[in-house]
Amino acid sequence: MNFPSRQAMAGYFWDNPHLNGLQVEGSSDLTFMPAPSKLTHLAVSNCPMLSSLPELPDSVVELVVSKCPLLTSLPELASALTELLISDCSSLASLPALPNSLEILWLDDCCSLKSLPTLPSSLTYLRLSGCPSLTCCPQLPSSLIRLHYSNCPQLMHHGLKLGGLTITCNDTGR
Repeated sequence: MNFPSRQAMAGYFWDNPHLNGLQVEGSSDLTFMPAPSKLTHLAVSNCPMLSSLPELPDSVVELVVSKCPLLTSLPELASALTELLISDCSSLASLPALPNSLEILWLDDCCSLKSLPTLPSSLTYLRLSGCPSLTCCPQLPSSLIRLHYSNCPQLMHHGLKLGGLTITCNDTGR
C-alpha cells in the first residue's frame, strides 16, 4: 500500500478495526510507526532508522522485531503477549517488564543488552544467543521446558540458576 503521507498511513492503521496483523519490512526511512488498536501480531524487520516502537495495544500476543539497529528500548509490553522474538537489534539496551502471559522469549544478537527483567512463571522457552553484554539472568522459572543459550560469554561465565541448580557452559566458541 502506498500512502500520500505518514499521517495518512497512521490514520489508516490506527482507525482500521479489521487489521489484526501487521508486518513492516525493509523500510529504510521509517522512524516511527502507528499501532492499530486491535492488533494481535506485529512484526518489524529491517528498518534501520527506527528508534522506537509505538505503545502496544493490550491485544498484542506476538511481537517480532529484527534488524532494527537504532532501536534502544521497547514500549511497555501488552498483558496478553505470549511470544517476544528479538534479533539483530544491536542498540537494544534493556527490556521492559515481561508480562505474566509470556511463554516464549527469543533474543538473538542483541549486543547492548546487559540484563533481563524477572522471567514470568509462564515462560516455557528461552533462547539467548549472541548477547555478549548480557551479564546476568534472573532465576529461571520452573515452567521452563526448553533453554538455549550460546555466544553470551559473560552469562556463560556466571551461569544460570534453575531452582537450586546452576547451569554453566564451558563453550568458548571453538
